[in-house]
Amino acid sequence: VYLSQQFPQSKFILMIRDGRAVVHSIITRKVTISGFDLTSYRKCLQKWNAAVETMYAQCLHVGQLRCMPVYYEQLALHPS
Repeated sequence: VYLSQQFPQSKFILMIRDGRAVVHSIITRKVTISGFDLTSYRKCLQKWNAAVETMYAQCLHVGQLRCMPVYYEQLALHPS
């Protein structure tokens, strides 16, 4: 929402990926992200889901004309 206010003509793509794949990648590659407990898949999934829910709500708030959710797995399977 903040960026949409700062850049009123902007458009956004919200890339959504299966949280299980994201968390597996984060933990396997030992990617340090503030607030993520890399010793617990469950806690990482909960944190990731909360982040995605917030971003999705912000995307909806900005509106369809300015924010488009794209599902990573669908894009990878059907790029056209």
